[in-house]
Amino acid sequence: AISRNPALPWAAGRLAAVARTSPRNLARLFAQHARCSPLDYVQRMRIALAREIITQSDMDLERVAERSGFSSAHQLRRVWRRWEGAPPSTLRESKATGLR
Repeated sequence: AISRNPALPWAAGRLAAVARTSPRNLARLFAQHARCSPLDYVQRMRIALAREIITQSDMDLERVAERSGFSSAHQLRRVWRRWEGAPPSTLRESKATGLR
């Protein structure tokens, strides 16, 4: 469900309800199978969606954040830097360089 629509507000309770289990059991299952927390998984899926939007459009970062499930461009930048080690602007810059 998350990978089909990562932009939805995936809170732990909602995830557990979709999976028909408790939040605690869901966290245990994610740790066992995905080797991360449910929140980490959601963030990774949102980053993947944001990457796709950035590479396929010239949409400003606030709109990219909105479409990929982040509350703001600031949150997108913060989470992106956590997972990618650099800001999303580096992807935009490499995209622009590749077009020349």
